[in-house]
Amino acid sequence: MAFLANHNMQKPKALVVGADYCLDSIYDERVLRRLSEYAILIRPPQRTTELFKQLDILASVEVLCTTWGAPLLDEALLTAAPNLRVVLHAGGTVRGLMSDLAWARGIKVASAYAANAIPVAEFAAATLILALKGVFPHMRAAEGNTRQRTLATDYAARNKCFGNYRRTIGLVSYGAIARLVRGQLRAGEHKVLVYDPFVTQATAQAEEIESVTLEALFSRADAVSVHAPLLPATTGLIHGGHIAKLKPGAIFLNTARGAIVREHEMIDTLRVRPDIQAILDVTWPDPPEPDSPLFTLPNVFLTPHIAGAFGSELARLGETVADELARFAAGQSLRWAITPEQFARMA
Repeated sequence: MAFLANHNMQKPKALVVGADYCLDSIYDERVLRRLSEYAILIRPPQRTTELFKQLDILASVEVLCTTWGAPLLDEALLTAAPNLRVVLHAGGTVRGLMSDLAWARGIKVASAYAANAIPVAEFAAATLILALKGVFPHMRAAEGNTRQRTLATDYAARNKCFGNYRRTIGLVSYGAIARLVRGQLRAGEHKVLVYDPFVTQATAQAEEIESVTLEALFSRADAVSVHAPLLPATTGLIHGGHIAKLKPGAIFLNTARGAIVREHEMIDTLRVRPDIQAILDVTWPDPPEPDSPLFTLPNVFLTPHIAGAFGSELARLGETVADELARFAAGQSLRWAITPEQFARMA
């Protein structure tokens, strides 16, 4: 990769920054070639730890292409980057990037949140489909003793699962991820309940969803899937009383953030409600403490925060940044721009 090879001054000057563990996977050679079509990359991609040792390289930078682990745009960084105009983030949330100072300076920001929503929604929809078929308890039984293995192949037990046709699905929040989940479950002709204060009646009608209270959602749904952003208003939003309202055999799936749920209350409820399947891709803390009951409760199924982009899915994030850079360089509006108003209610 030849950096500064093209001296066309019409191109903005850009720098790629992020954490070591994901930088090369997201900004691979293909993405870097695309970026260099629309901007002058002043340096090879920089690890965040390296950037702090040489803030002077930001002096001419107009575009920061970032990903997870990129630095907060604080006073020191903004002072070092007087020409910075836009941040293009190959990830979801930009809360660790945008400061009040950055907003006040009018710096634009766009995120690949919609691209990262795709694998999360795929994971959630697939998990709900499997859970409604009773897959997880059967798999766990198959790993147990002889009597449990017999239960795993018990034909009569198959009839106890909900199935995937005309059930009631509850979605906590109705942002980009939940909308994709709703779309991927349409073949099941499910009743979809949504708790989201920002959903209008027009949206509910257009999306064929029913807007309900959180209490009604938990008491009516066969499966509840959490997609709320973690904000002060949503921290501890779901408590033990909500979990206790779930109908017999119901499913509780969280792919959002663990702190949205009052975990100790959830655990207490799951102890006395072994019929509930709790499938948790996120916890609080994340991962759980080594002695957490979540590891031993028979009706809890843990995955290690893998719903978001991993493996080949990471390329989608880098491609989104390249697309946004092309728009910026052409003087067009950013497709995935985030406004201060959106920022206030996003994860």
